[in-house]
Amino acid sequence: MSTLRLNTIQNPSGTTAMTVNEDTGVPSFPLGGVGKILQAVGTTFETGSYASSTSAWTGTGMSVAITPSSTSSKILLMVTANGYQDTGGQYYMFNVHRHSASIASEGSTSGATRLFDDTRGFGIIYGNSGDRFAVVGINYIDSPNTTSQIYYNCTHKKGGGSPNFNHSTPTSSMVVLEVSAWVH
Repeated sequence: MSTLRLNTIQNPSGTTAMTVNEDTGVPSFPLGGVGKILQAVGTTFETGSYASSTSAWTGTGMSVAITPSSTSSKILLMVTANGYQDTGGQYYMFNVHRHSASIASEGSTSGATRLFDDTRGFGIIYGNSGDRFAVVGINYIDSPNTTSQIYYNCTHKKGGGSPNFNHSTPTSSMVVLEVSAWVH
């Protein structure tokens, strides 16, 4: 059996990337480490809005802003959206768009980066007959590659009918966590 003992690991440029406390054996990562939560931002939202378009994603009004501390950071996005579809046989879809600004209720997503499929997004409310209340959610890891402030905007569109985000004022939510990436 072999044993490797060390108290410092350096990256190829000679910068200390990890140290080990000689007394406790606990590692520390002076350059930010691996997978640490660097910041958390969240919001709850109770205001309703109608999906008016069958062809374009529009804002629900729910968004959260974060300014990543490094271009290598990952963003863990968690969304819970409450919706109501009043017409059987019609879809009501949710998506998330990353943008440099907040997208208002029924606002345009022009210039924003759509994170999920253009046809159905990340969640669908559908029923063969009658109306439907449902909660859809997503957990997603994004790589925005920026240190500028960005907004994650919950967006929606309809297949038909008059679907409503946060109908009867339930609470929807968005949380974003900046997670550090491995420092090479």
